[in-house]
Amino acid sequence: MAGYLNKVILIGRVGQDPVGTQTKTSNIPLASFSIATNKEWKDTNGEKKKRVTWHKIVAWRKKS
Repeated sequence: MAGYLNKVILIGRVGQDPVGTQTKTSNIPLASFSIATNKEWKDTNGEKKKRVTWHKIVAWRKKS
């Protein structure tokens, strides 16, 4: 399935300051960080429930 692109939009809170690094072979800059997203619902008894999910993110700039 080459040529297809998946797009995701995460709305949440950044857990810590991003950590900047670079790839070992081509020195492309990277930024690593985590985002927390929340899900809230009511169970069958009407009690509120909440779940936090952490997403590990690595962002980079394509070398031109």
